[in-house]
Amino acid sequence: MEYAARREAERKLVVRVTELSKVMPAAGRAELLQRALSRQGATTTVRHFVDTQGNPMSEVAIGYSLQLPWKEVKEISLLLDWAAKQPGYELQESDTHRTQRQALGLQDLSQEQTLARTQHKSRGHRL
Repeated sequence: MEYAARREAERKLVVRVTELSKVMPAAGRAELLQRALSRQGATTTVRHFVDTQGNPMSEVAIGYSLQLPWKEVKEISLLLDWAAKQPGYELQESDTHRTQRQALGLQDLSQEQTLARTQHKSRGHRL
């Protein structure tokens, strides 16, 4: 039962990084993303290759658990959301996992806002 719960909390995805310019090659951008995610507790591996059209590409395979400290999960989520919006990055994540990850972020934001209101009221202020 504990093993099943742990497996449910694990998330795996891939970010594919394509070559956009010679200023920052795909390999460099992938390795920067890998280091940032690793600092937050994700397990990562990078693979560099050339696609069928001869374009340099990189893939960052990412694994993380929702059982990590929330601060780390939140930072991983922010990095993934950022990468999903960047040109040359393609986030390959299941819709279910993305929805759960983003819902946790919204839940955390709501809790932070409630705490801020409570602290503000306890100081004798009204909102």
